[in-house]
Amino acid sequence: MSTPNLTTARALLNHGNPGRDPPSSSDFRLAESAAHALRSTITMVRPLRAFAISALFLVGFFSSTAYAQLQEHLCDTQIEDCREPILDLIRNETVGIDVEFWFMEDARYVPALINRFNAGVPVRLLVDSRANSSKRLNAEILKSFSDSGIPMREKFGSDILHHKVMLFHGQNVVEFSKANYTDTEFVPLEPNVNYFDEAVFFTNDDRLINSFRRRFDDNWVDTTLFRNYANVTGPLVRKYPLYPIDPSMNFPPLQDFNLRAISRMDAERTAIDASSFASRIRGCPMPRPGRCLAARRFGSSVNQPSTAIRCATWRQERSIACGSAACRSRCASMKG
Repeated sequence: MSTPNLTTARALLNHGNPGRDPPSSSDFRLAESAAHALRSTITMVRPLRAFAISALFLVGFFSSTAYAQLQEHLCDTQIEDCREPILDLIRNETVGIDVEFWFMEDARYVPALINRFNAGVPVRLLVDSRANSSKRLNAEILKSFSDSGIPMREKFGSDILHHKVMLFHGQNVVEFSKANYTDTEFVPLEPNVNYFDEAVFFTNDDRLINSFRRRFDDNWVDTTLFRNYANVTGPLVRKYPLYPIDPSMNFPPLQDFNLRAISRMDAERTAIDASSFASRIRGCPMPRPGRCLAARRFGSSVNQPSTAIRCATWRQERSIACGSAACRSRCASMKG
């Protein structure tokens, strides 16, 4: 686990550490209703190093270790509990929470979000009820949110709502990943042995947070692909300024991911490593004369059985490998 830097500690002191809402009996019943519910026993321990550190710093720093770590952190579900940091962020939020997901099957998030909403914290949800047909707990969870009074809109047009995002505005943190909000995708069943291989990113980078704020607001006021699901009254309005989307971000279908990926591969001169559940990149750059790349791709054994090391470009399997005989020989020797 990474150690928070001084910027992290200052941010903690600035934002504070509000108390947690005690769960009600209905909260426990709802959490226990999830068929996949797992018990997490991970304990985070941090050594106390207090030379020349003020008492105020110590109080703020150690009152919420998880929160301090989340200013910018890439959480690895192979070895880490990536759900508890999200629950901590929910419990500590006092300004506003925006949540966007395809489906949710871990009921622990439900009482946590409802408690903050009942405490007066604005909460908005963007959902996709089309997932109900294949995700058996999603319908029940959407109903719980709907019954609570939380404003909800749903995507009904075009492709599914594939964003998995939580925005915490008072703490100025965004969490996003490929992982759906299920228990097994955020917590390993057995670390390093039985786990979903996900990467969950937490950041306080304003460029990224504001990009997600812009996209959430864009979707919230969209009446072509989105419609009201529950508890939305009055006109649809933006909550945030029209922030620019940072060029490092890619939000399909607004930007063409294939075009960006292929241009990066075409510009690479040394090696390419790729990790994906499925490869849907259309087309591939042509190798230049004398160019030899070591390209490795690791995919899901469920979706694509072969995870062999591949050499040259992504057209290796089409025999369009490298530009010279020497490179082709080297590629052949490296191919797994």
